Amino acid sequence: MLEWLARRFGRYAIPKLGLLIVAAQGITWLIASQESAGGATVTSMLELDLAKVRAGEWWRLLSFVVLPPTTNAIFLLCALYFFWLMSNALEAKWGSFRFNCYLAVGWLVTLAAGVATAAVVGDLHAQPAQNGWMMGSVFLAFAWLWPDFVIMLFLIIPVKVKYLAAVTWACYLWTLCVGSWGERALVVAAIANFLLFFSGQIVQRMRRGHRQMVEKVVQIRDADQAFHTCVVCGATEKTQPDAQFRTCGECRPAREFCLAHLKGHEHLGAATPVDAAS
Repeated sequence: MLEWLARRFGRYAIPKLGLLIVAAQGITWLIASQESAGGATVTSMLELDLAKVRAGEWWRLLSFVVLPPTTNAIFLLCALYFFWLMSNALEAKWGSFRFNCYLAVGWLVTLAAGVATAAVVGDLHAQPAQNGWMMGSVFLAFAWLWPDFVIMLFLIIPVKVKYLAAVTWACYLWTLCVGSWGERALVVAAIANFLLFFSGQIVQRMRRGHRQMVEKVVQIRDADQAFHTCVVCGATEKTQPDAQFRTCGECRPAREFCLAHLKGHEHLGAATPVDAAS
């Protein structure tokens, strides 16, 4: 479906969309940091407020994406840098149109989560839709494609991204268990976006893992089975490591004996003199 959409609408894709979002969030933070206390702020004008959207401020449906995820300058710098890094990598691998679609789906499901939560709690002023969860879905995609990529946490500590992804999944699970309805809806939105694009790869990886497990079990089972077995006493090279075994070619079918029972045994199915004469 994405390939069909790319052929028809690929020319409308926005290149470097991740960089544009990072720049917009940075500018918004700079403006917000210079505002004086009291009165309307840029944050209050851009955040998602469904009551005000209903009153005609439709831009809020999109403007909440450019709100900075944190007000702390250090944490914001790290978050924006990492989001820019992940966006560049995903766009380079997928192309601009597919990456645009991933962000667009993340925005739509996040917005839907906000609307659903407001409907459940009965308060249009509820503001559960935050872009941090949408950016989290970008992180999940990056960690899935490059699990061994090493990032410098806080620009100091080297950590493989798969470990951070494991922590993120654990936090999501905890939020689903103890979080508010709004937070749960946003977690579901972030996970749904990821599953929508990676469900096929997840199923393939699960099937490959199952196949590898089955092959490993077969190898272990074959390793435990004896190669030589005496048909008389049942001795094997595992039960009697010093024993020697021989195959009797006159038996039909051929049978295997240890040396102690090889001589003097009755050949099974061997031709008698009468049979040979006839």
